[in-house]
Amino acid sequence: AKEKRDMGVFELHKDEIKYDVYKNLHDMWNAYMLEVLGYTKDGKVVEGRLDKKLTAQSAGGLLASADFHGATLQVVSATDVGKVGIEGIVVRDTKYTFVLVTKKDKVKTIPKRDCVFRYQVELPPPREGPGETAD
Repeated sequence: AKEKRDMGVFELHKDEIKYDVYKNLHDMWNAYMLEVLGYTKDGKVVEGRLDKKLTAQSAGGLLASADFHGATLQVVSATDVGKVGIEGIVVRDTKYTFVLVTKKDKVKTIPKRDCVFRYQVELPPPREGPGETAD
């Protein structure tokens, strides 16, 4: 690990710190989370799943063990009030921190401890029945 740190493997280079670069990563993360939560399987919507609500009991364990690389996170509460409101795409998820790239192309390292985060998984549109069309 020391060798990798010395080589700069974990450093984000200036040309990599662009929010637009990570938008596709966010789309991939959203698709991953839909599959983790059982809304999709092999890229297709699971029949009847969109009608069921998630609860802490049904999804808590899944969310706790999920990978957040690519998630758009917002800090909603923190002991360091200067961190509240920071929002960005996760480019590094370590044991104790999230590293985010913000819309202003800045890198922010946010500790997981004593912070509450908000993220959203965008559900796929409901499938159309036979003879129905989207407006």
